[in-house]
Amino acid sequence: MKKFILIAILLMSANCVFAERIPIKLVPAQNISTCYDEIEPGDKIMFMPINNPKINIKPNTPIIGVVDYIQQNGWMTENAEIQFKDFIITLDNGKTKTYKSSLTINGFEELKTRYPKSKRFFEYIPVFIRGKEIDIRKGIDKPVYNIWISF
Repeated sequence: MKKFILIAILLMSANCVFAERIPIKLVPAQNISTCYDEIEPGDKIMFMPINNPKINIKPNTPIIGVVDYIQQNGWMTENAEIQFKDFIITLDNGKTKTYKSSLTINGFEELKTRYPKSKRFFEYIPVFIRGKEIDIRKGIDKPVYNIWISF
């Protein structure tokens, strides 16, 4: 009887194990900046997926991230931060589906994707006095972010 109860408990708690999580790499499809306080919670930011054959998305179809939280930069290495929790994806059949995935863009981490290391050194110095704003420019900066989609 104990084995039966143990097997039943294992089967009921193992359902989430069978869910397949697929990583999707994203690049911003528009300028993202906290410099002018234009982004607010609830805003939609477009991202473009990098080729991923496991998910049924038409090529050049944007993935829309819904802004969940924004932290403005402050003093002494308090960097700006944007958090996303929901992503809206248009599938091949034309239907849109909302997926829950967590993505955080940090101003200091974004700085690491810019310029060669020799030029970056001079941008690190002001970060210790005043935190770094997020300023991603479409076509110039090329950060790549990962989200995980469960099917």
